[in-house]
Amino acid sequence: MNEKSKTRLLTGIIIVLVALNAALLAWLYMGPKHPPRWRGGNRWNSFLADTLKFSPEQRVQFDTLRKQYFRETMPMAKDLKKARQEFYKLLDDTTLTEAQLTEKASVINNRVAGMDVITLLHFRKVAAICTPVQREKLKKILIEMPFVDRGMGRGGGPPFGGWRKHEKH
Repeated sequence: MNEKSKTRLLTGIIIVLVALNAALLAWLYMGPKHPPRWRGGNRWNSFLADTLKFSPEQRVQFDTLRKQYFRETMPMAKDLKKARQEFYKLLDDTTLTEAQLTEKASVINNRVAGMDVITLLHFRKVAAICTPVQREKLKKILIEMPFVDRGMGRGGGPPFGGWRKHEKH
């Protein structure tokens, strides 16, 4: 390959790379706009604040309540997880009767009930920062959510695919 052919080949490669970079930048700039992806509670909280159309002041109050709620419930959720793990370790213990297993399961149920009470109290505080219209919408959302059937502590809060019917896109 002579010098002229090498130069043409390199020039061609550079032109192709510049064109690809320009196309990528154009796609990034003009491509579909997606809201930021949230993890964990943030996605639920963003959904709730957006659906209820919280004012900036309400969002600040809501964020404070949310942080307070998670500070209180995260240790409980960890304890609940440990209790469930210990319960299911009893799988091979065939000496326990059904009554004994029910008694051990009631410990888990009591912890779930405690978390459910704290969750309800949290949502009462959230309702207190809402307008009457927002409060009614909050109540409707909470009653219709799938986690109400399972309990907030039974597998963890809101399943995010479950509320698409409430979101307005």
